[in-house]
Amino acid sequence: MDEYNIKGTPEVYTIAVNCCSLTGDWEFAMTVYNDMIKKDVAPDEMFLSALIDVAGHAGNVDAAFEAVNKARKDGMHLGIISYSSLMGACSNAKSWEKALEVYEDMKSIKMKPTISTMNALITALCES
Repeated sequence: MDEYNIKGTPEVYTIAVNCCSLTGDWEFAMTVYNDMIKKDVAPDEMFLSALIDVAGHAGNVDAAFEAVNKARKDGMHLGIISYSSLMGACSNAKSWEKALEVYEDMKSIKMKPTISTMNALITALCES
């Protein structure tokens, strides 16, 4: 983004990462993320959700979990948006074990899953 002199906000970075989702371009999404961190722009939950989504479309569910764990370590509050994206990543990667892990984590913190979260869990269980 330096070459275009774009002022970085979490929203701008989220849009850039969302563009990677359909193609699953994890490398470019990480380039965007690293630029964001370099410029001291704090990721928000929408950005994290977009990053998780790219990892899921790339079939890289481990990267999605790494992003979530880093966000937790950095003190970010994870809400239903992040958990739903993570469940979707598990579903896309056909990783039913990881999907159940997300579901159990949600239960342990008493987070109520949405219909789309449960649909992603069911899809992961049925298609894996």
